[in-house]
Formats: sequence, structure tokens, C-alpha cells
Amino acid sequence: MTLLRLVILLLIASICPAYGGSLTLPQELAEAAKQADCTPIDNFFDRPAMIAPPYLYGYRPGKGMAAPVTREQSAVFWCQQQRQGATLYQLVFLHKDHSGHGFSVTRSARQLPCATPLKWGKSRGAPPGGLTVATTTGEPLNRFVYATQTDRKGPDQQVTSHPPLQSRYDGVGWDFYCHQGDWLVRQRH
Repeated sequence: MTLLRLVILLLIASICPAYGGSLTLPQELAEAAKQADCTPIDNFFDRPAMIAPPYLYGYRPGKGMAAPVTREQSAVFWCQQQRQGATLYQLVFLHKDHSGHGFSVTRSARQLPCATPLKWGKSRGAPPGGLTVATTTGEPLNRFVYATQTDRKGPDQQVTSHPPLQSRYDGVGWDFYCHQGDWLVRQRH
């Protein structure tokens, strides 16, 4: 019986993914991270509580996009960069062109109304949480702040018209909302 266990362990080890050892992102997203000059987040799931994955298929924020988006046509994920000894995070959006072959990093306003990748430093608190989509709209925008100017509140008397993207872990997180070309963010407890 011991020999059988050894054979099974060797078989499992031989078929494990050789791509950078990342179990954080699916391979196609890990490859797209290279386009964004970042890598999957180290030890993302090494936390004591349950956490959603750092990626999501089928989300493209903004109202008035040319066509509905299917899960196969778009994705978003968190990744990391090492800069001058500090870990910086990026929220990267991907799209597939009309041919449907492979993901590309979404960078232009024609593809997405808000600039991407969205830079996110550790100064915001803990590393990013798992990604989900809010189930509601109609949240007042003045409860958000601009991602690039955190002392500036979102506009008064306007509400979310599409569901925000959420990054959560252990009861704390952020909502990300694309509004007229700017990212608005809101911390949640």
C-alpha cells in the first residue's frame, strides 16, 4: 500500500501546473498579467477566512457599452508589482476582440470608459480581497471618492446606474464604480 501511495504522489506532482506555480489566477489570466507588467498576487489565499478569487469573468463596467458582455468576452483580476521594495496592486480589465481569440488588457476609452489598469497601493490598508459584483444599483455617488483624489467626493444627487465591482475580505472591502471616465471608490466595513 505504501508503494501505491508513492506512485500516486509522484503522478500528482508530475501533472501539477508548471506555469510559475501560480494557483491564484487561471493560466489565461496569469498570461494576461504579463501584458499589464504584473504577476499574480503571492499567497493570495493564505488567509484564515474564506475569500472569493482575485478574478471575475464577464464584468465590464460602465453604461452604454456597445454590446452585452458574456463571461467569455471579458475579465477583471488583481495582480501585483514590486516597485522600490513596495508591493503595489493593480485592478486589470481584459477584453476579447471580435475574433474572440485571447484576452487583451483593456486600455482605451473606446474599450472601457475608465482608465485601466487601476493602481492600488498598500496604503489603502490590507492587500485586495476577492472580487464579486454588487447586486444592487442606486447607491448615492457622494458616498464614494475619486480613486485618484481621495479628498474629493463623488457628485451629489447622482446614483450608481450599474452594479459596482466589489473587492472584499473578512467583512472589509472596497466598491469600484466607473463614472464618466473616472474611478470612484468606497470603503465598506
